[in-house]
Amino acid sequence: RMRPAAMAMLYAGLRRGEAMALTIDKDVDFKAKKICVHSAVHFVGNRPVVEERTKTDAGRRTIPLFTPLAECLKNEKGYALCTASGELCTETAYQRGWEAYLNALSRAAGHPVNIRAHDLRHSFCTMLRDSGVDLKIAIKWMGHADEKMILQIYDHITTEREEKAAHF
Repeated sequence: RMRPAAMAMLYAGLRRGEAMALTIDKDVDFKAKKICVHSAVHFVGNRPVVEERTKTDAGRRTIPLFTPLAECLKNEKGYALCTASGELCTETAYQRGWEAYLNALSRAAGHPVNIRAHDLRHSFCTMLRDSGVDLKIAIKWMGHADEKMILQIYDHITTEREEKAAHF
């Protein structure tokens, strides 16, 4: 159950709450290849609450629907992350689901995988920058107002990007 939300965090840079609020039937336009981010889940105690707003004003955004995410979501309906009955997960269910997802990834990889959900957002930003996406576009797709967070927190210089820069 965690895979669609995890893929949305990795291939659209969504925050955890944005990924949980993502309604595939309404927010994903497969034909136009776009995702509309306009809401987020937060928890009151253990209970999930959907708010029709994002963390910041810049968080309301449209992001391209990249092929790996489109493939993952194409047969899904409803929330990207929900219970078997289609309801939003409690915080406890989310935590258990994330642990189960990491255990499955660890088994598949043959070694322990220990990442935070937010690390997927970092990876998205780094993949954008490694692919040559303009900084202003990355800022917009990440849902930030300026470059400060991107440059200080999210964009990690990779060996590949450094080597490419050395041969311009």
